[in-house]
Amino acid sequence: MTQLLQAWRDGDAAAPDQLLAILYDDLKALATHNLGAPGPRATFQPTDLLHEAYLKLLGSARRGWEDRRHFVSAAVTAMRSVIVDRARARASLKRGGGSTPTSLPIETPVTSLQPSEALAVHEAITKLEAIDPRAASVLTLRCFGGLSLAEAALVLDLPERVVRRDWEFARRWLRNQLQSSIDLGDSHHEHT
Repeated sequence: MTQLLQAWRDGDAAAPDQLLAILYDDLKALATHNLGAPGPRATFQPTDLLHEAYLKLLGSARRGWEDRRHFVSAAVTAMRSVIVDRARARASLKRGGGSTPTSLPIETPVTSLQPSEALAVHEAITKLEAIDPRAASVLTLRCFGGLSLAEAALVLDLPERVVRRDWEFARRWLRNQLQSSIDLGDSHHEHT
């Protein structure tokens, strides 16, 4: 992985496809979490999200990913960007709605929210990035990547206790920003 990332940085045109082949199952699992179980009328499938995020990664000016963890974090951020772009497009088609989330269990894919709700979550995370980038990363990995606290700790290369503390802060932050009582998961889900 590290060699392929270095080859990609050095301009090897085959490296991105080789990297995708190695990480495809993991990235598709992240995309599946984001979209939930596809319904009969679903127009956006996990593969679509994965491919759009991959195209964003290909076009990224910053390809300085050091290792697998760093790349997975970038992939989750790219998926977040795709989801937000689609939510904005859907919201502009609906012209209004303006609802704010009333409940957001951590198991609920962000894409299952109304477009205005998904945008509210995105905007709250963007504000948090300016105040506490690490907590914002934890929130992004949990909400948009579906990662557990242990998985987020691995991706961020931090002790799990630090990630847990950041998660608690980020949950409170999101709750306050959205000005509603959002359930981001019961205590028994925090260990998953």
